[in-house]
Amino acid sequence: MPTGYTAGVMDGTITEFKDYAFQCARTFGALVTERDNPITPDLPTLEVGDYHVASLREKEKEVKRLSSMTPPQIEKEFLKSKNRDIKYHTKGIKDQEKTLQRYLKMLEEAKKFVAPTDEHTSYRDFLISQLEESLNWDCGSTYHQEQLVKVKKKRSAKAWHKEQLDEAKYRLKYAKKSLKEEIERVKSRNDWLDQLRKAVEAVENSK
Repeated sequence: MPTGYTAGVMDGTITEFKDYAFQCARTFGALVTERDNPITPDLPTLEVGDYHVASLREKEKEVKRLSSMTPPQIEKEFLKSKNRDIKYHTKGIKDQEKTLQRYLKMLEEAKKFVAPTDEHTSYRDFLISQLEESLNWDCGSTYHQEQLVKVKKKRSAKAWHKEQLDEAKYRLKYAKKSLKEEIERVKSRNDWLDQLRKAVEAVENSK
């Protein structure tokens, strides 16, 4: 029985070792992202993805924007950010309370359920445990309450701006690191592919 890689050999559509070898290469690390793309007669030359470059440019622009802000601009954006965070965490608290009430109501009903036989006992326990676990997971956190207190205590636009700028610089540093790693990764994979091409050509030339 042929595999996805040997079917072409079996039906005669693949007769050259090069075609078979290159097709099999698509399941290995260097070409794993190409595995589901249409098969081409040759191995591709990989390039650095647009994502990493675009991400770096975006982080550079944000650092530049924050660095060039005037005191009035900082104050305006600080208040805007503060109000947005207050609104977000206030909504989070309200949503959590609604969820809590829904779970409690259903849990109350579940606890009224009487197992009709001993074989239904584990089912009853499951009904209750699922709700109790979800209660603990979805309603046991005080994250929004704690964050709301912190946000309301923020008084200094200057401190907020420093925090935002420091975070933007950190993200820029991380984006540079990621791009460098991607460049090295692409080079390593292309080296692997070049070595494979030469090895396959050696087989072809030995005919």
